[in-house]
Amino acid sequence: MDPRTDPFALRVVLTAAVDDPEIKQALVDAWSTALANAQVHPEARDVLIAWAHARVEDELVPRDLITDLLRRVVERHLMATPIAALVFGEPDVRYDEAVIELRKELRMPSPDAFADGHRGSPDT
Repeated sequence: MDPRTDPFALRVVLTAAVDDPEIKQALVDAWSTALANAQVHPEARDVLIAWAHARVEDELVPRDLITDLLRRVVERHLMATPIAALVFGEPDVRYDEAVIELRKELRMPSPDAFADGHRGSPDT
């Protein structure tokens, strides 16, 4: 749902999602499905940015709901890879000193790291 092309549709769906957990979950699931498809990553990135703008600029869009939805999407995707497990850990797993030391030395990439067009996807 791209607010650049149809802000009304986003407003209606988000307003409905405020009171309906099933709609909220459907939005999270839809984002997750889209983000799982590398072919739509450029468009998904643009729509995520548009949602960020709608969150700030459109007073008819529930700001906190967008934050909550995207937080859930980020958590689902960020924690879904072995790299995430290495960097952030997993529940009920005790990591030894070697892993803890490595985590301390790892740094999150700067935006410049993606300047060559690779967006951190293992498929690119």
